[in-house]
Amino acid sequence: MRRVLPKLVLLSALGCAKVAPGGPAPDGGRAASGRGVLERESQRHDETSFMREFPEVQPAEPCLAGGGEPLGLSSLLDRAAARFDASDFQGALRCAEEASRFEPSSIEAHHDRAAALLRLGRTDEARTALERALALDPDDPETLAAAADLFINRLAPGPDVTEAGLELARRGARLVQRRRRANHERGLYARLSLLEAQAQNDLGRPREALARADAALGAMLGLSGADPQLRTDADYERAVALFELCRFEDARKALSELVGRKPDHAHAHQQLGLVLERFADFEGASRHFDHARRLAPDELRAPLELAAPEFARVVERAVAELPPGLQRDLAGIPVEPAELPAEGDLLLEDPPLSPTILGLFRGLPLHAGAPGGASDEPRSIAIYRRNLLRVVTSRDELEREVRKTLLHELGHLHGEDDGALRARGLE
Repeated sequence: MRRVLPKLVLLSALGCAKVAPGGPAPDGGRAASGRGVLERESQRHDETSFMREFPEVQPAEPCLAGGGEPLGLSSLLDRAAARFDASDFQGALRCAEEASRFEPSSIEAHHDRAAALLRLGRTDEARTALERALALDPDDPETLAAAADLFINRLAPGPDVTEAGLELARRGARLVQRRRRANHERGLYARLSLLEAQAQNDLGRPREALARADAALGAMLGLSGADPQLRTDADYERAVALFELCRFEDARKALSELVGRKPDHAHAHQQLGLVLERFADFEGASRHFDHARRLAPDELRAPLELAAPEFARVVERAVAELPPGLQRDLAGIPVEPAELPAEGDLLLEDPPLSPTILGLFRGLPLHAGAPGGASDEPRSIAIYRRNLLRVVTSRDELEREVRKTLLHELGHLHGEDDGALRARGLE
């Protein structure tokens, strides 16, 4: 709901020597570690003959040097890198796969296979290749960075997947920090710190995300040959964390500077629109939302249009359709449609609640006594129109989400925490 992170290019996580990749071997991925050059050449001739019997199946082009000579491990990896750089990902895959057959224990070969497989959309195979590389050396920071990127940015999102990616990034950052000297290692530390920031933002921990984004930016200070995209991504994650921490003026400055420097950054425009809404600059917010959708029409969509009076009627119907027992619990507790969460409500918790929340229960749970014998503070439930309209695509979906949000806040009224509500499908 908050945003879709721009994906890191895995290649840049591989470093100078580890660039291109390869994929599953024609024999299903089994290494031919004891096979000599002549035997490999003989096998190719056999395969060609075999293909003549089945012309619809084309043999894979081998990864050969200019003179047709077989390549060694280093040359295979270099050739894979060159093909990757030329966007020939299938060719890079073949070269890295040959490298993994030539030397099955080469971390770089399996690492590079994963990068090419990701570019070819073969995510499950890429994950297997990275797992194999980590099995060979669980403390290789570059492979840890690639695996963390896979879990945080490329697999289907979910708390467990993101937590796994976060742990991979943390381990890699600790390893690099112990030995950081060269520019390359500073850049790798910056990338791993950025991955931590991305994961922490996705997990709703903006304070930790801000610290890791600052660490990434700090590692790049004075770094010769630093990847400009890395700085852009770190600036963006930092701005997202500032927004989530309700530091709206800081977030506005950071995002305004970012879109000034990178006017084609769709998600920065989208995030700046969210910030401008907090200042009631709805016209400015609309301009940035529109610009973001033009830049990324497949990722960002216009919110459902529904005026405030009609939204209020949707909320009223959701309350009216509750079971009698829940309606009795709501007696005397107003359920209020609102445009956006008030900053004062968000700051009642530490860290603050996210400005993108869909609803809010205020007050003590039922049957909870107030501290010191004081009377209970007034209870109420708020349902936020603008945030809800951004996460649905139809009127029917909106009605379902309003009901789900109402049930979530009723769970808080009954003393349930977010973990218990998530377990019941009411996140």
